[in-house]
Amino acid sequence: MKLKKKKACLAHSLRAQGRVILLFILFLGVGFAANAQTVSIARTTPTEPVEGAAGVGGSYTVTRTGGFLLPTTVTLSITGTATPTDDYKALTPTVTLTAVAPSESFDININEDDLIELGETIIITISNVSIGTISPTASSVTFTIQDNDTGTFTLTTPEPEAAEEGTVRGRYLLSLDKENATGTTITIPYTLGGSATIISDYTTTGQTGQFTFPPGQAARALNINVIDDAIVEPDETVTLTLGAPSNTAKFNYVATPLAQRTVTIEDNDCAAGDVAPVLNAATAAFCDDFTTDLDSYYDGARPTGAVLIWTTNNTNLLLQSDWAPRTGLSPVSAPMEIIMLFSGMNLIIVLVHLRP
Repeated sequence: MKLKKKKACLAHSLRAQGRVILLFILFLGVGFAANAQTVSIARTTPTEPVEGAAGVGGSYTVTRTGGFLLPTTVTLSITGTATPTDDYKALTPTVTLTAVAPSESFDININEDDLIELGETIIITISNVSIGTISPTASSVTFTIQDNDTGTFTLTTPEPEAAEEGTVRGRYLLSLDKENATGTTITIPYTLGGSATIISDYTTTGQTGQFTFPPGQAARALNINVIDDAIVEPDETVTLTLGAPSNTAKFNYVATPLAQRTVTIEDNDCAAGDVAPVLNAATAAFCDDFTTDLDSYYDGARPTGAVLIWTTNNTNLLLQSDWAPRTGLSPVSAPMEIIMLFSGMNLIIVLVHLRP
């Protein structure tokens, strides 16, 4: 009897130990199966996403291979030069993969903006998995957003009339229609021409040799600072010509007609001197354009037989064949010199000399 009980106890013990060993084997099997699964990530669109393009900008798929039953939680690290919510809609940072759904695909939706940018990257990397291992060859994907914006520079002349009198300045303004968000300074060279001479007729301030547009800069000014000299000269001009931007792929400029990029410097010097002559008891400024009746310069009674005559001969004022009597308005415009000659009380001669 005792032997039978011992045999029964031994059989029960063996069965219990067998269950433990079986559970252990099952545990090891599940563990090995779980660890045998590999998680990877891959692009599902071959082309790069484009800002403003219709539809999805790009897509990727996270997949697990091998393993069974137990779900796998995948953690994604999302980095790159593009900014979530600004450049693209925020992406899901975690993915759960199961035996029923061993892979998940996601779309990248690009946001439209008016910034001038270079290509910006979105890098999605598997940083952790709850079960299994990360594929050593397919753990990360990179997308580069192609910008669709270009910038246009426009040159204007808000202050085209400069003058020596009061040293009134001239001014150019170069404007950019969109914000420079390339992260680099854009330069545009310029050259100055015209009849005025830099240093002797004017100097410049604001920009030197080129316009510079660092990120965020919308406009730049170039000032034409007039020098008031004592030289009698005609009105002079300053013209500005733009060169090509330093980045011609993303920036261009509007061609401006010559008249719209010209500053005119008005001269304030007079060959007759700084003090205007007094004629007929009135001060007359002969350096300004005018038309006048030459008879008005004599306010007394004309002597008998006296006539008022003038000539436009610039080389020989005394060549009498060029003289002609005039009683109406003179067609001669300033600048001019008027010379009045008196011979006794019987003759008045007015010589009009056009100054070159």
